[in-house]
Amino acid sequence: MSFKVSVFKVREDNYSYLIYSDKLAICIDPFDYKLIYDALERELTELKIYTALELQQERKIPQRNLLYCLNTHWHKDHSGGNDGLKELIPNVQLITNKDISLEDLNIYAIPTPCHTKDSVSFYMDGKQKYLFTGDTVFFLGCGMFFEGNEIDMYNSLNEIVKRVNKNTLMMYGHDYNVKNISFVENVVKSVLPKEIKSKKFLTLEEEMKYNPFFNALSKGTNELKVLREKKNEFGLGSKN
Repeated sequence: MSFKVSVFKVREDNYSYLIYSDKLAICIDPFDYKLIYDALERELTELKIYTALELQQERKIPQRNLLYCLNTHWHKDHSGGNDGLKELIPNVQLITNKDISLEDLNIYAIPTPCHTKDSVSFYMDGKQKYLFTGDTVFFLGCGMFFEGNEIDMYNSLNEIVKRVNKNTLMMYGHDYNVKNISFVENVVKSVLPKEIKSKKFLTLEEEMKYNPFFNALSKGTNELKVLREKKNEFGLGSKN
């Protein structure tokens, strides 16, 4: 059975995801649970980023069976739709830190604490590989150290490097691309290729090459701390 991934942009910059086949589905961080519920009975395009309005334009199909709802961490802009989804689909299983096997699909929960203590990245290891990073890794960035420190982020990023195939596509919890490109070019002073800046999602290999937080791993935890402090000052008032 072939599983695909579609993306849903909610609030201002949050991403939610649906992993689906013709009949089955798994959602990740369903803040807008009504949108996810609607997506279960829509013909979807793989890797397309949908708004609620765009989703309504898609052709209706028989509703897929939503088996699991995965949360990358407890923050309400990611887990806030759980209760509403459970009311609509009482049998859906809520998963926070557990591996899943379904048909030929394997999803591994990789603990990546720092942004929050319970942060998990979900590694979809199939024909196409994806890592759903929540607020641990962003496009050319990483999450703020709300409940952890530079040691936690150092360990979490290294765990990703150790366990995840380099061709895996990184699926972030937020669209912070423009802000992070600006930080890399204006503060880190790195030159980014146009083809990298034009993408919405990067592979792990691309993140390891161009993301300054991955680059800092070779220099130790203090480099991560200094870089995160610079990012906090650069993005004063933002959450990424």
